[in-house]
Amino acid sequence: MTVELIHTIVPARDPQVSAQLLADILGLSIEPPVAHFTPVTLANQATLDYDRLDDFEPHHYAFMLSEQEFSAALARIRGTTH
Repeated sequence: MTVELIHTIVPARDPQVSAQLLADILGLSIEPPVAHFTPVTLANQATLDYDRLDDFEPHHYAFMLSEQEFSAALARIRGTTH
């Protein structure tokens, strides 16, 4: 059986800003909004659909990156302020 994740909802206080931050760190781009979601498409075409929520529990997401991609993402993280 082949099972693939198509999308998941990522809660955020500001979906546009949060989606853009992750896209910038991972070297991806955000897609045009779909309804009220701000999607970030991954290499396997699954999307992280950012949705506005003011109150939510922390979530954990894990991504597979090559050593080169990880180094580039880490360099981008080091260049951000939080």
